[in-house]
Amino acid sequence: MKKKENIALIIIVIILVLLILTLIGLVVFRMSKVQNSVGNSGNNNINDIYVNDIKTTKNTSAEFFAVQTHSGFNDTIKSNQYKITTKEELEKFFELYEGFELSKEYDLSNNTIFIQTQVEGSGSIDVKFDGVNINKKVEFDINIVAPEIGTADMAYWYLVAIIPNNELNGVDVSDWKSPIEINNSLKNEYTITVEIMDLTLRESLSIVEEHVKEVGNIRIQKFSFSPLNYKKTYTLISYDENSVNQLIQNINNQETEARAKVASTETKDNSEFESFKESLNQTITPYYQIDLWSSTINNYTSWRNYS
Repeated sequence: MKKKENIALIIIVIILVLLILTLIGLVVFRMSKVQNSVGNSGNNNINDIYVNDIKTTKNTSAEFFAVQTHSGFNDTIKSNQYKITTKEELEKFFELYEGFELSKEYDLSNNTIFIQTQVEGSGSIDVKFDGVNINKKVEFDINIVAPEIGTADMAYWYLVAIIPNNELNGVDVSDWKSPIEINNSLKNEYTITVEIMDLTLRESLSIVEEHVKEVGNIRIQKFSFSPLNYKKTYTLISYDENSVNQLIQNINNQETEARAKVASTETKDNSEFESFKESLNQTITPYYQIDLWSSTINNYTSWRNYS
């Protein structure tokens, strides 16, 4: 019996040693990748960036490589495919993705740089950039390799290809956007709050709805009412600064205790702006959410048509 216990103990020790050696190997592997890093400038806030070896793909002289970092992307931007043909476009890309840089300069008079950004839920997931296909379009050959057990860190990848312009004749590159075009499409989204204390619920609803219709380009997003202090609070959204200023002026100039102000301003992608415009131009009347708060009803949600 004792002999069997000793054998079991030896097996457990061997398993523990193997686990420790595996963890040490993973740490060494990760450190070796980080040492393969791109040189950082004084303004570069990415200190854990590394690149795969620069390769060339079959049937083309295009160069390509992958860059990984754990420092995040600009969450405002929804586009993830870029084409860069000028120095100005390259500088704008560096602004949009602060901290990223190339290890050397490329002749943009004879080449186009294509960059695809990609987010993975773990740094252990390997994004293998296997080549560039240039036919009717420019497409990247990507292979995702995910381990059974991964680390709990996000990984952000830049997949970069430098393609000679003479290989792009007749190729549709419309899916790839200029960083300047993307930057110019970013819009400011204004969130306005309106607080009313001295009017009834029905009166406050009528006043805000009336001003929103009169000014235009504004959508009521949410209304909250607390019976404890009778405060009615409206949350409004707009992308038009003039409309925002006009609405605030109109409401604040009333002979009531209604007060409007800009609560926040956020930069949004053009896709969100287009969704906002579509909601204003719907044939059916837009709706907005109403939250009624009380000690007996914790959160009752209903909808009201403000046509």
